[in-house]
Amino acid sequence: MATLFAAMGCASATHTSFRDPAYAANSHRDFANVAVFVVGMDPDNAFSVENEVCARLAPAQCLSGKKLLPPAQTYSPADISQALTKANVDGVLVVVLGTDQTASAYLGSVLSDSSSLASPQSGTASLYRNLASWNASPEPTTADKARVVPIYTYDRRAHAVVSLIDRSRGKTVWGGQLNVSATGEASVLDKDFVDAATKELAAQLRQNRLIRIPATTEPRGASSTPHER
Repeated sequence: MATLFAAMGCASATHTSFRDPAYAANSHRDFANVAVFVVGMDPDNAFSVENEVCARLAPAQCLSGKKLLPPAQTYSPADISQALTKANVDGVLVVVLGTDQTASAYLGSVLSDSSSLASPQSGTASLYRNLASWNASPEPTTADKARVVPIYTYDRRAHAVVSLIDRSRGKTVWGGQLNVSATGEASVLDKDFVDAATKELAAQLRQNRLIRIPATTEPRGASSTPHER
């Protein structure tokens, strides 16, 4: 099974979206409570994506699909509908991983830092053109102490389909293609891809005003003008 989406350096994400024209006409409609379901990837990564999307949407009401419906059992459509209704979910965000591919390319080889062709025992240091040298007779070393290290570059790209479903209408009202990529000289990590993907998803949901953000309220008992009893 494919895992989630980066190499050393920052992963980047882009999202190409569409919106139901009939839904777009109702500019004041947003979702008060969204459940996020991630499909087609490693369970731990899927759970991370669900949790991080909700964390980035705070203080909006959002919950992980795997918390709502633990994957340890199979659910019927009626079970799913009942759970969503009980949790007051009006919008369902579904993220389906399509592809997750990594390619590598050989750049060349270098000698490891631990290797040395000579090992001085004593002498006087001198500086010449910013290079430190020793006036001493070097101790020869064997050639097998020099180790050749190959250098590779990695390129990782992942693609997912995103859909936001309006439960009251039973149809997709917003969605699109999510692409995440990164290139670097280190082994590819999932964490960077999770971070880039969830940041982009949360930003799109906010920018398109699809999530209802509760208005900030003054703490109970607080008053700008104190008064005496």
